[in-house]
Amino acid sequence: MEPSRDWLDDLKIRAGYGVTGNSEIPVATNFANLFTTSTSYTNYDMTGANNSETTGFRLSTYGNTDTKWEMTKMVNLGLDATFLNGKFSGSFEWYTKKTSNMLIQAAYTSMAGESGSPYINFGDIKNTGFDFMFNYRDRKGDWAWDLSLNLSHYKNEVLKLAEADDYSLWASGTRIEGYVTRTTKGHAVSEFWGLKQNGFYESVADVMATKPFGQSDITEADAAAYVGRFRFEDLNGDGKLDDSDRTFIGSPHPDLTGGLNATLTWKNWDFTMFWNFSIGNDLYNNTKYFTDFWTFNGNKSSRLRDQSWTLNGDNSNAILPMLNTEDNYSACIYKPRISLRSPDIQAWTQSLPTPIYGKAILTPTEPDV
Repeated sequence: MEPSRDWLDDLKIRAGYGVTGNSEIPVATNFANLFTTSTSYTNYDMTGANNSETTGFRLSTYGNTDTKWEMTKMVNLGLDATFLNGKFSGSFEWYTKKTSNMLIQAAYTSMAGESGSPYINFGDIKNTGFDFMFNYRDRKGDWAWDLSLNLSHYKNEVLKLAEADDYSLWASGTRIEGYVTRTTKGHAVSEFWGLKQNGFYESVADVMATKPFGQSDITEADAAAYVGRFRFEDLNGDGKLDDSDRTFIGSPHPDLTGGLNATLTWKNWDFTMFWNFSIGNDLYNNTKYFTDFWTFNGNKSSRLRDQSWTLNGDNSNAILPMLNTEDNYSACIYKPRISLRSPDIQAWTQSLPTPIYGKAILTPTEPDV
């Protein structure tokens, strides 16, 4: 390391391994069978007089006495370095983390009856990624500056949720019919699920070639009403749209996130600014469900007026279907993006010198009588 003394101040290689647990589930009584009573389902008039009832109970939720903590194993490797008398510094850390015996609600079949299922330890999730940080600070005369950049990337994958590989966890959006996200083996958590938009129906022949969702028996006379509406991809090639054509259409997980923190100082004045960004993630824009479609009454966006498909018009810039109160939200509201968020800026501020601070100190004295 002798040749590096002129430019390398410090170099540290580190490694770590750890196991942590998690017991957080929304049901504190998960270990016990829970029973409930109901006048309609469990109580009965034992006397036959039809003027009283005897309280009965039924199983409302199965318990699981074998519940234990989730277990997360993590391995990380890192490198920290400082250069040129502290002007430059940086760190890089790679990690892999696997969570086993996840606490998820059991997937009971209808054979279990009406009772709810308990949380059980089943399922594995893996996260792999890296964190990078680089800092530059220096001073010249009355001026000083400090720049810090950080970058992060991770990959999330569900390894197991149930004995069946196609078992899935579903979630929906606010006031939206059907599921919005799907979590299943081989994919990341909560990827967006739906039909994949493929332009608009431009003609009756176009409608008949890929029949709209739920309209497998549509006639040419009725097909005219669908011209100008969204067209979706027929993934299985059967000439109609149904649930078998739904697929993964986006992911909320970014490819890269980062931030830039900058501080500039002149004498006792300083200016600070922080930027952060994400790249490669998709968003579910729930606001457009209300503003770009006629699902609900209320104010609409200018997009609905200016960028809707029109009959015999120039639709090169159209992003919404023809104005029609029967149209609803669609896969178009999932939009990949590069997001650069507004900076957090602290304007020029002055640091008071020490003598002024001293004058602000209050000391108690004996009161005059």
